[in-house]
Amino acid sequence: MKYAVGVLVLIFVLLTISYRKGTLPPNMDVSLEDDFIQLTKPPEDVANLLQSQCYNCHSAKAKYPKEAHFYPFHEKYVAPVKKGRKKLNFSKWSSYTPEMQKVLLLIAVEQMENHAMPIKDVFPQGDDTLTQNKEKLLIQWLAQEAEAGM
Repeated sequence: MKYAVGVLVLIFVLLTISYRKGTLPPNMDVSLEDDFIQLTKPPEDVANLLQSQCYNCHSAKAKYPKEAHFYPFHEKYVAPVKKGRKKLNFSKWSSYTPEMQKVLLLIAVEQMENHAMPIKDVFPQGDDTLTQNKEKLLIQWLAQEAEAGM
């Protein structure tokens, strides 16, 4: 019995520490000229919120935590990043038509108002949590951008 438990523990440890490079959605090289923050020039506090709360799933540059590179923990990050980039990619903002940009921003506002975004358990933000005031600031700014119609 001791040997069986020992073998199971060893297998779990080996699976856990095995580096699974290539299983996470890769970061892509993109031009800053296409980036949402570069194009819209939000106030610094809004830009910081976008980067810390939105860009991990909705841009070409995810900042994965260390555990994301280890099996089986990487699975938590694969689907949200792939889905997020597919639905809205701030790194490719200029590729969307002005009408689509407006729709995407309005959807983002609605998702945030319904507390569906950001997904808090995927990319923990440490001390930079999205307080109600910060959330309200980000929602208001995104709504203003949508109404401005870029």
